Amino acid sequence: PVPASCEQRAIADYLDEKTAEIDTIVSQTERSIELLREYRKSVISEAITKGLDPDAPMKDSGIEWIGEIPDTCRIIPLKHLVDTVESGKSIDGAHYPASKDEIGILTLSAVFQGVFRKSENKAILPKDNDKVSCKLRKGSLLISRCNTSDWVGTAAYVSEDHENLYLPDKLWQLRFKSDYLTRFIQFSLSSKPSRSYF
Repeated sequence: PVPASCEQRAIADYLDEKTAEIDTIVSQTERSIELLREYRKSVISEAITKGLDPDAPMKDSGIEWIGEIPDTCRIIPLKHLVDTVESGKSIDGAHYPASKDEIGILTLSAVFQGVFRKSENKAILPKDNDKVSCKLRKGSLLISRCNTSDWVGTAAYVSEDHENLYLPDKLWQLRFKSDYLTRFIQFSLSSKPSRSYF
C-alpha cells in the first residue's frame, strides 16, 4: 500500500467535514419539510372544521369525529354532492411510465397525501389498449379505495387533462357540480379528522 500524502489526507478530511455538514443540513431540511406538512394539515383541518372566523358561533355537528362546526354550516352526505363516479379496470402494465405516444394506467401511488402525480403510471402494451375504460379527466377528484389506512380515502385533484392516462380499478374519479366544491371536498378529505376516520 502507498502511504497517503499530506495533500490526500487534507482532501479526505475536508470532504469528511463538508459531507457531514451537508448531511446535517439535509436532516434539518427533511425535518422542516415534515413540520410544514403537519402545519399544512393543521391549517386545512382548522379551516374545514372551524371556518375562517375563529369567533364564529359553533354548533355540534352530530358526528363524533368532526366535533363542533360553525353555526352557519350544514352537514350534507357526500353522495348528494357527487355528479358522477367512475372507476377503471385492473390491467397489467409495463414496469415503466407511458411515453407521450403510449397509453398509461395510473398506479395507486399517483394519489397520495393530497397530491396527484401523473408520472406514477404504467405503460400499457398495445395489445391491451382496448381494455382501458376510464380516461383521466381535468377537474375531477381521484380517491383511493385501497384498503390500507395510509391509502384509503386519499384524494387528489386533477388540474389538467392527460390524454393518454386511464384509471385502474382501485381509484375512483368523482365529478362535482363546481370546481370550488371539488377542491373543498379534496381538502376536507385531507383534513386530520377525515384521515383519522379513514
